[in-house]
Amino acid sequence: MPTIAELPGSADTQPSAKSLLDLPLEDCVYPYIEDARCLSALSQASRAANTLSRQDGAIAWMPLVHRRWGKSVKLPTSHSWQPLADWPQPPADWYALARYLETCVRAGICRSVKMAVHELLIGQGVLDNGAWHETVRCALEWAELSEKRRLAAFVCADWQPPRELPAFISRMAVLGETPEMALRSLLLRFPFLPIDAGQGADRVIGCFARAFIAQNPAPLAALGLHAPPAAAPAGDDSSDSDADDASGAVEPTLSGPLSAAHRPARDAVYTLTYSIIMLNTDLHNPAIHPKIQPDEYTASCRRCVPLRGVDEDTLKAIYASIRDSPLQIYHGQPGVATAVRASEDAEDVETAASYSVYSTLPRVPPPSAAGAPPLHGAMLHGGALAAPPPIVVDWSVAYYNIVDAVRYARSASWNRATHAVARLRAAVSAIGPLPLAVVVVAVLLLRARA
Repeated sequence: MPTIAELPGSADTQPSAKSLLDLPLEDCVYPYIEDARCLSALSQASRAANTLSRQDGAIAWMPLVHRRWGKSVKLPTSHSWQPLADWPQPPADWYALARYLETCVRAGICRSVKMAVHELLIGQGVLDNGAWHETVRCALEWAELSEKRRLAAFVCADWQPPRELPAFISRMAVLGETPEMALRSLLLRFPFLPIDAGQGADRVIGCFARAFIAQNPAPLAALGLHAPPAAAPAGDDSSDSDADDASGAVEPTLSGPLSAAHRPARDAVYTLTYSIIMLNTDLHNPAIHPKIQPDEYTASCRRCVPLRGVDEDTLKAIYASIRDSPLQIYHGQPGVATAVRASEDAEDVETAASYSVYSTLPRVPPPSAAGAPPLHGAMLHGGALAAPPPIVVDWSVAYYNIVDAVRYARSASWNRATHAVARLRAAVSAIGPLPLAVVVVAVLLLRARA
């Protein structure tokens, strides 16, 4: 069995760790299996390859670890390591670190991504503080869909510092001839949909719009709009949405903050992307009837100031594209039946779709129920209509509803009385004190006669 010094390309001196990594894989393994013509020879070759992989601190495993988890990952030291049940001692070499990442850390991601990142990686000295962006981006390239959705929810969580999300998305490829194509490509790598409406969706779509105009040389050419200058000088306080503009937040892009010349481009891409997501929900959610029509969608977009200059044929083409091919976070899967939310201080939550008690749509079993679809299963578009569940009256709620109704009636009566007194005072002021005294005397005389 040859030693490391006898491997091809190292006849004179024993190679260092760096030269070992530079050797092609076939040059490392081929000498062991060149004459292997039986099972015993193959077994000997397997043991030899394992011995090779564990020499020099198993540094032959380092490229694999860096490719899957990022180059920021490092071997932890004994003083930074907190003993775990399965790992009382820190990984001694790169092979052990690969096992730790692929077993312990991935299991933690399935429970809580924040716990996995801050406790199992940063807390154990595998990553430096704040260096998780590259690790998450690398994991998004190969992780399962359920893991990708949890990672995306962690990045997009509203409890993250304001600059984390734009800094993360700005390092991802947001490329496409149109915002729709760029969104489709990003969703397959970074499945942030479905997401809660409001500030959560606003922040993500705003960061997408800024990254799109920063990475595409002519971001508005496909929309028929005038493109802004290529350079974006720093010093602008623009942001992703009106809410951000009001708060004064500044979110960087690849080329720095946006200038005033880039705001129309940002607003157009932001508004169009938001309309695409809403259009996808309208056309492919079975709970929405009737469906929006092409002319209605076009008119709705043209009523938005940033999209008034977009060609009508372009908007109709987007409508046809979404109608024929819905947005996907996984190839061959048109929709999902659950939403993932990253928790700041507990395990992540994945909830199934909720229905009205009057809905006749087929129910999707909760993820923990027996026979339930996968956590990232497709939305049920067909099947027999389910009967509405029985309506149970909560008398405690009914009592407080009656109390609220009485309070509302009392308030409304008081308001009407107040308005009547105000009108009477206005009439008295218009008539004057002398005619009013005559009217009072007349009323008193009539009552006396009666």
